[in-house]
Amino acid sequence: MTDDAQTQGKAEHGPDPVDPTGGSDSREHLNPGEPVDDDSTVGTGSVIALGCIGATLVLIVLGLALLAVFALLR
Repeated sequence: MTDDAQTQGKAEHGPDPVDPTGGSDSREHLNPGEPVDDDSTVGTGSVIALGCIGATLVLIVLGLALLAVFALLR
C-alpha cells in the first residue's frame, strides 16, 4: 500500500485543511484571540468550597452531639 492510498481515505474523514476551525460554528473558534464573555461559571468554585466547609461543620456538630449522647448514656 502506498502513502497515497493510506492518506486518501483519511483525508475524506478529517477536518478541512483550509478551514482552521474544523467547520465549527461555536463562539470559541470564530476568533481564538478574543476572550469569550461567558460569566456562567464565575464563582462556581467559591460556592463549592463554601458548601464543603458547611458540610464539614455539620458533620463535626453531629459527631459532637453523638459523643455527648453516648457520654450521657454511659
